[in-house]
Amino acid sequence: MRRLSFRHIRRCFLIIIPCIVIFSQPGFANKERRLPTIQKPFANYQAKQVTSVILGYQWSGYSKPSKRNRVMFVKKLKGQWTRVTYKKDFKTVKLTEPLDKLTVKTALDQLFNGLHSAKPAYGLQTCMNHTDDYPQVTVSLLLNDKLKIRLASSSNCAGMTPWNVTDGNMLYTMYDEKAARAIATLLGKKMLGRGRVLTQATKHVATSPQSFSTIFKTLQHNLTVTVNAKKYSTLQLSGKFSYAMAALHWMDKNRYNKELKKWRHQKDTSPQVKAYINHLLSFKK
Repeated sequence: MRRLSFRHIRRCFLIIIPCIVIFSQPGFANKERRLPTIQKPFANYQAKQVTSVILGYQWSGYSKPSKRNRVMFVKKLKGQWTRVTYKKDFKTVKLTEPLDKLTVKTALDQLFNGLHSAKPAYGLQTCMNHTDDYPQVTVSLLLNDKLKIRLASSSNCAGMTPWNVTDGNMLYTMYDEKAARAIATLLGKKMLGRGRVLTQATKHVATSPQSFSTIFKTLQHNLTVTVNAKKYSTLQLSGKFSYAMAALHWMDKNRYNKELKKWRHQKDTSPQVKAYINHLLSFKK
């Protein structure tokens, strides 16, 4: 058996002793605990600091003339929240209406909960699930009468999410639909864009897996109601139609075309619906 020389023993000590020193350092085994905590977004800002909210909405598309809201302020004057709507010149006051203090407080609390849950972003985010429909909402929050936080969205998805948020220094993306509904509350019932912001994802998300036949039956019902109620030339497909059509075509293209032809030859299918089915079948897919 080979005996260990002094040189071997010395080499072992040179390896072992530094390891002992390193591993004995306080907190070495708990490095994760010593990592700096990331502060939640806008943690230094609170809803109670808000003194004014500036809101704007505009819409554009090829099917109809563009629409634009007049600049609107929600101001806190002597403890009373008031919604002030301006005319097209953005100077003349058109309408002033007092707001319930609790309603505004609840809306602002929801909005700030959404801001605190925002995620860091590398650029402006948007969601487009159909074309010919381009809304835009802008929100500016004044804290202690100074502009601090701005939100903007040009999405046509549910709740107009995602929302781009900034304080002028950092960029975030917000996906909270409750915060979007808070913005709708501040807009008021008569303002353009309120219904758009209130659109909920539950309208587009199924509670259980949907079969081809179920989706097609839903499409039949929605198209029949819409086409029979409007002129063919002015029919504009909403998002729920384009979702279903795209899904059916993707699931089984041949079956989708066969079902359309079968529907076209049914006796209870109206001439307007038949014309639209011909329109769908005319596309090269």
